Amino acid sequence: MKTKLLLILFALFISKVNAQQLIYDFSPGNAQFFKKLDQKIYFQGYDTNNGRALWQSDGTADNTFLFKDTDSRNDYVGTIGTGSAILNNTFYFIASDENSAGEIWKTDGTDAGTVKVTNFINERVTTLTTAGNAIYFLIKKEDDKLEVWKTNGTDSGTVLVKEISSIWNTPTFEGQCNNIFIFSIQPANTNDSRVWRSDGTSAGTFPVTEQMDGNGSGFVGGSGGTSILTQFIEYNNKLYFASRHFLFETDGTLENTKKVATVRNPSVGGLVNYDDVIAVDGNLYLMFISLKNFTNSTGSIEILKFNTINNSIVQVYKQQIDKYFSASNLTKIGNSLVFTTSNATEGTELVSLNLANNVVSNIGELAVLNDLDEFQIPFNTEVSTLKFNENQYFIHGAIDKDDNRKGWIYDSNLKTIENIPNLDNVRLPFEFNNYLYYSKENKLWKYSKNLSNPLIASKPSLLFYPNPSTDFVNIQSENNNEVESVQIFDLNGKLVSNKTDFNANKIDVTRLNQGAYILKAKVNGTEISKKIIKN
Repeated sequence: MKTKLLLILFALFISKVNAQQLIYDFSPGNAQFFKKLDQKIYFQGYDTNNGRALWQSDGTADNTFLFKDTDSRNDYVGTIGTGSAILNNTFYFIASDENSAGEIWKTDGTDAGTVKVTNFINERVTTLTTAGNAIYFLIKKEDDKLEVWKTNGTDSGTVLVKEISSIWNTPTFEGQCNNIFIFSIQPANTNDSRVWRSDGTSAGTFPVTEQMDGNGSGFVGGSGGTSILTQFIEYNNKLYFASRHFLFETDGTLENTKKVATVRNPSVGGLVNYDDVIAVDGNLYLMFISLKNFTNSTGSIEILKFNTINNSIVQVYKQQIDKYFSASNLTKIGNSLVFTTSNATEGTELVSLNLANNVVSNIGELAVLNDLDEFQIPFNTEVSTLKFNENQYFIHGAIDKDDNRKGWIYDSNLKTIENIPNLDNVRLPFEFNNYLYYSKENKLWKYSKNLSNPLIASKPSLLFYPNPSTDFVNIQSENNNEVESVQIFDLNGKLVSNKTDFNANKIDVTRLNQGAYILKAKVNGTEISKKIIKN
């Protein structure tokens, strides 16, 4: 019995160690900008034989291959992150060929069905946006003019919609609402932004807002700017966005574009260094992070709750932040919002905000004092959270002072967070078919979804019973000395029972309140977890 149990544990250990699976070796190149369509992954791949080209994968090593080399010069495929779109189950992307530095292409997933759509862009387009039955794109010209175009994927269906005069910089937002293309531009000779809309006709292309200040946290082309509007989010057929002081909503029409709430005090500067927004159950949660100044890098993080039904807005969280704090996005996990904040020791703490009562619980510390060079609000380096199966989330840490970036797994059932060395310093993580994929060391990898402590409670080698229980939970194995310790945690991760030097075959749960708990038994250095119910 003991030998059998050891073999099972060894097999689980080997499975956990080998959970990282190599999909493709691009050395000395890389893979990036992944997009999913029809059970396939499209991405930009680079290797010495093919240069930058479009690759395709079904998530397995056997079916990952160069899909289309559009460019005999082997040097460019557009950023698939923003420079791609899906229309009528067809994938559109930007790539170069021997005649152009960048045009729109489309593919139906076959080589014969991969064709070039345009012949005039020449790398002047970086973003494609699907709205209704067309894909829209903008071309910024050298004479401070902006062209609005749309295409249905055919030559005759690729048309100029309208030319807009007197703008500065490239558009800072391109999206859609109610099948209407929405975008924001900076009018010439101003530090403001203005939101426009287009239904694909010249008459139906016009501004829906006046000129207004951004709040300072916008990011375009590598830097922020006070002209940039932020926190665009489509919800219930409306598009919301924030200016320096106010929250606006639009349904894509001029008459229904209006100010709905005050988010920053108009009597103060109201500048923001980082922001995010998420929609949950009829509410928008807006995060604003502000620094007092860049010298001491202290400030505050604030989260506001906006009710989209009655337009009420309240503050649900505020916390001082310190020099070594690293910002994150907002993620809904269960009935909570998960994000990073500054803790009492000036480190970066991952926390959850209960949406029912606004109570904050600590999950785990991601960075301690002096791990980071400074307050981290840079773009593409903040902490991010990615769900990749039913209850597991990949936490992508911030870049530390040694240019390392840790990878963590948070288990929402067990309420545990664990640093996984194989997930340190990964790039561009994404989920596909409930697995985590990422690029690291010039290779494309897949990670098993079972990253947390192995669950083998159902194995006959180690049994937990009765479950549910009112008084005792028995732990059965052939030799009780195999069990080194037993701990019980509530679902918030708080330790409620700890028994070391385990020499009995049962745990007393009579003093526990009714409800669910996580029982962890350590067997030969390996933790075995099981959810138990106290009646």
